[in-house]
This record gives sequence, structure tokens and C-alpha cells, in this order.
Amino acid sequence: MNFLSAAFPLAVLDVFDTVNWVVVTIAGACMALPMVYWVLMLIPQKRYPDAKADHKYIVVSCARNERNVIKHLIDSIRAQDYPRELLDILVVAHNCKDDTAEVARNAGADIVLELNDPDPKHGRKGYALQLAFKEILDNHPEYEGIIVMDADNLMNTSFVKEMNKAFDAGVEVGTGYRNSKNYDDNCVAGSNGMTFLRDCRANGHGRTLLHSTVPLAGTGFFIRRETALDMGGWNAFNLVEDFEYTLQLLDKKHCVKYVSKAEFFDEQPHGLKYSLVRQTRLGKGVFQLLFRYGPKMLFRFFTRFWIGYIDMFLYLLYPFVALLATFWFPFYYILKGTLAFVDPIGCGIAIYEGGKYLTLFTSGTAGMGWYYVVHDVLYQIVVWVIGILTVQNIVLLRAEYERVNYKKWYRIVTMLILYPWYNLLVAVALAIGILTPKLTWRPTVHDRAMSLQDITGKPVAPAGPRSATAPTCDVAAEIAAGASPENE
Repeated sequence: MNFLSAAFPLAVLDVFDTVNWVVVTIAGACMALPMVYWVLMLIPQKRYPDAKADHKYIVVSCARNERNVIKHLIDSIRAQDYPRELLDILVVAHNCKDDTAEVARNAGADIVLELNDPDPKHGRKGYALQLAFKEILDNHPEYEGIIVMDADNLMNTSFVKEMNKAFDAGVEVGTGYRNSKNYDDNCVAGSNGMTFLRDCRANGHGRTLLHSTVPLAGTGFFIRRETALDMGGWNAFNLVEDFEYTLQLLDKKHCVKYVSKAEFFDEQPHGLKYSLVRQTRLGKGVFQLLFRYGPKMLFRFFTRFWIGYIDMFLYLLYPFVALLATFWFPFYYILKGTLAFVDPIGCGIAIYEGGKYLTLFTSGTAGMGWYYVVHDVLYQIVVWVIGILTVQNIVLLRAEYERVNYKKWYRIVTMLILYPWYNLLVAVALAIGILTPKLTWRPTVHDRAMSLQDITGKPVAPAGPRSATAPTCDVAAEIAAGASPENE
């Protein structure tokens, strides 16, 4: 034990303390704006005025082996409180091994494109979106806006009507309120649903109030035709193509706004393994984007002075902070806790005065160690991790109780208890994603064939097939071959 104390003289511990201060400062900087957004959550959400005109949209859904859910999405689109002649559907069935394309045609899709690309790197959603945007922008000038939805989503009946209000008010890109189909499955599904609820009500709402930009979350958003043309269609192919597109929009001064009344439902993973695998992909993708877009965002902030740039720069740092937290904090606090038992003076836990060790509550060498472990370690976890997240979630559930469709009260309790611990696992998964040399993209499996009626309790009539056969386009690999290799 004396050797352990001698091996870490005060000078070395000072270096560790300085490194820890730097890590805590970076983490605090990343959390500064989100904490502001949580305060702004108390301000009523923005309401867009009634639209003066109904605009024509096409809904794009990229579906890979989604025969179980695509019909229910199309039914929810056809059930919209919006003129049917102004709302068409395009489905990209990409690299499917089932009959997703045929199911989409029979369900009433207006256009069905089949993308069969043998290159496994081109199996990502970004390449399917590239094809869809190219088809619309090149061949369908009648559409004023493009709405992007995942195959497992369900639109609430007022979704398009609310999006149209924002569109008519001049919003270039608008993202809706992402509710969950399956909060009640288990605490994993509930925790994932709570994460998106936090993103919408706190972060999305706060960013819109402060005129920042809202990160796209892959689905439930619209983009104006003019904006899509200015972007050259879709050219984001990262593991997190949605966030890359957000950064590309921001670089061209296009802003994403949150549309709180445009509600849709999303299926959340209910298996812990798959949920964490998704987080590893997020960590790897965002970390790659940090080096490609981080310096540019920082430079833009100091030259254009728009909060959106520094906001997204700090967002890019999240996985890096997770990496530091996963490895540094356990090392640092375990080391300090161990040394507190050995040499409380040397590690700066206590002072020696009057022939004994002095601290706030205890005396003696062993007392110093226990004081440090209990107070400075457990206190940090209980108060700053568990306490804050739990209080935030309680406030959030109270604010959104009318829209959060929990049917089993005990699921809420278990989610509130376990969510902070799940969040710690997410940080570890983000770190693992960064450290994985070659992380392959895996398609999402959706097995919850739920209809809008199953969630809302209101009857929804199925749309049925159109009288004319929906056109099909079988696209070979070269369609998507124009992507830059650095995006892989």
C-alpha cells in the first residue's frame, strides 16, 4: 500500500486532476445548451397559423424487407385529414428479399421503385433516398414538398395538415413530433421512446425557440422542393445519413424547425442487444462526421455568428465525450478512491492538522477513503446522473401525458427507474462504436404490425390499391455509384 502511495506522487495526481477538469469542462459545454432547452420547455410550443393554401406533397418511404408494416403506413397516409389528390406516395423497396414492393403496390402506393444493388455498402438508406429524390426532382415538378417517413411509421390523421401549416408559413425543413408505438413492450422500448420524447419536447422545441436548427432523426420530416434542389437532392451516405444531411443543410444556411403538432408514431427496439447495436452505429457515424464537419461548423460560427453552428458542433462532440466518460471517469475515480484509503493528504482528500486528518465529517485515514468513495463518487452518480434524468423525465411525462400512450402504469415506473442506467449503457455503446474499426450497417427489423387504429383507438379505413398499376423502376448498382468513397 505504501508502494501504491509512492507510485502516485502529488505532481502526477495534479496532472490527473487537470485532465479530469478538462474532461468535465468539455462534457459540461456539451450539456450547456441542452440544459437551456430544458428550461425553455416550460414556454408554450410554437403554433403555426392555419395555412392559406393546401400544397402538394409526395411521401417517400424507403423499405427494406418491410412487408409486415408498409401497408399500415400507407393506410395512415390515406387516412390523413388532407385532400387526397394533393398527397401521393413513393416507396423505394431496396435490396429486399421479400415482397415489400408488391405489398406496397397493392396497398395503394403511387410510385414503387425497386433498388437492387449488389454492393453491400450501398444497402444503406441514404442510397435509397438518393434515388427517390432524383426521381422526384427530375420527373415530378408538380410536388412542392417531399415528406420522408420510415416504413414502420404511422402518421396521425392531422400530420400532413400540421406540416402544411409550417410549410405555408415559410419553413424550409420541418420535423414532427416522434411518438412511439410500443412504450408498453418493456423498459428498453420505453427508454428509447423517452429518448425521442426528450429530443422533441425539450431539444427540438428549445432549438426552434432560439432559432437554432433541429437535427433530423431519419423520419417524420418535410423539405421544400426548392431546398432539395439547392442541396442537389440527397447526397448523405454516412452511417447516420440523417444527421449528415442536417449538417449539409446548415452549411448552405438552411434551417430545420420543429413542428410540435405534426405527430407520428415510430416503432422502438424492445431488445437491449439490438438497441445498443443501433447506438454503436450512431457513435461511429457521428464520430466520423466530427472530423469532416466539426472544424467547418466551428469556423462558420465565428464567421456567421449563428447559434446553429456551435449547437451542431457540440452535438458532434457527444460520442467523443461518451468515449472519455466510459474510460476516463472509472479510471480516475477508482484511482482516487483507492488512494484515498492510502494517502488522503497526497491525493488531496484531506489536510493534516493537530496530529490528525481533517475533513468535513470524518477523521482518520480509513475515514478519508470512505468519505471520498461515498460522497465524491456515489454522490456524483446519484445526483447528476440518476437524479437529474429522473426529475427531467417526470416533468416531461407530466407535460406530455395526453400524448404518451402508456397503458400499463407500472411500465412508467420501471422506465423511470431504469432509464438513467440505460443511458449509461448507451454511453458505453457509443464508445464501443467509435473504437470498432469496421462497423457494418445493419437494416432495422420491424416486427410490430400495428395499425393507427391500434394506437389511437379510432377506426381507419384501408386505402386499397389504386386503379392504375403503380410504376416500377428496377435500378442497378450504378444508379448510386456516384457517392464519394470518403462517405463509407
